[in-house]
Amino acid sequence: MMVIAGEAQARTSSSQGYSRPSVRTPSVRTPSTRAPSGSDMTLSRRGSAEALQRYREPRRPSVSDMPTTSRRGWTPPPYATQTPGLGMGQALMMWFLLDTLTRPGHGEFFRDHQDDPTYGDWRREAEKRAESDPELRAKLNALDTDLAQRQPKTMPETGIGFPLIPVALLAITLLVLWRARRKLRISPSAPASPFRVGMTLTLDPTPFVLAQTATKVRAPIGTLVSATAISRLDPFDRIYLTEGFFQLHRQGGSVDECRWFSPLDQFTPADEQEWAFWLDPTEGMLGWSSFQTKDGKIYDRLWQPGSQRIAPRAFTEQVSDVSGTTSRQVSAMLYAAPTGLPPPAPDTEYVWVAMVEATGQAWVEIHAGLDVNPASLSLPL
Repeated sequence: MMVIAGEAQARTSSSQGYSRPSVRTPSVRTPSTRAPSGSDMTLSRRGSAEALQRYREPRRPSVSDMPTTSRRGWTPPPYATQTPGLGMGQALMMWFLLDTLTRPGHGEFFRDHQDDPTYGDWRREAEKRAESDPELRAKLNALDTDLAQRQPKTMPETGIGFPLIPVALLAITLLVLWRARRKLRISPSAPASPFRVGMTLTLDPTPFVLAQTATKVRAPIGTLVSATAISRLDPFDRIYLTEGFFQLHRQGGSVDECRWFSPLDQFTPADEQEWAFWLDPTEGMLGWSSFQTKDGKIYDRLWQPGSQRIAPRAFTEQVSDVSGTTSRQVSAMLYAAPTGLPPPAPDTEYVWVAMVEATGQAWVEIHAGLDVNPASLSLPL
């Protein structure tokens, strides 16, 4: 069955045990409980990145993608299976693409296959039928107009034999890059992080003790801990420990918000359908109005609450550890639910859901979090 660009792939109702709150069904796959090795994780993330790339760039239909039944929302014309020289699948495909010419990828198909004998046989039959079918004539005219617009245009040349447009584009690109570099040199940069790898933090275990039976958050081990890495995701700073990370927001030189997040789940979507479950613009779980964890608890979207799915927030995270600094792309959404605990226990539990891309790898990670008093961390501010 061919994949039509612009149409979401068949969406699974669940992925890795997660589903949209209105569709709670068992996972189609039971993840192994065995902890993966470092190489296993790397290879899984690379495969997931490839699946993500395929999801983002739906392939165009090809002559080998022959539908044997009508597509959803399309009824084949009565003559669709009566095209001499073409099999039924080939004929159905050509008529379907003509009737849905405005969909992404369909016009490109005709442009890329104008010289194929299959297209020539179909077009001759279509022209013959169009002589007595004004509606079909109009569709073929629209196809010809589309093809004409897609033809490469001849570019004027300069007197020295170089194409004018590429030269102009190169000049503009160089100018933009020069201005960008100059701006980076003279513009005020983001405040330097006051946090350092190896810095020591003193922890107050009280919020973790009070909340441990009502949340999914795992506390850091010990009351005196060291930062294994630090990072910046504007407008947040992160201090990583072995067991999770503190996410801080600075305002006016001081930290006005601090949350601790510990890992809840991490996995690598295996194919386009599984990525569609998380990222589909209309129904994707990442950005859905609420998030349901595997135990059935529902967390409402904290960023831009509402009933409709919204796009996750995009961050570039610069992570520094003892080996240097690396960059990764993060698309995330934050959810929250009341703990139901009386003061002084934390009143809110957070769930951070993110898609992460780094060095040819991609994965989904989920963390559970609590508010922490920044004054209890002895931060160097």
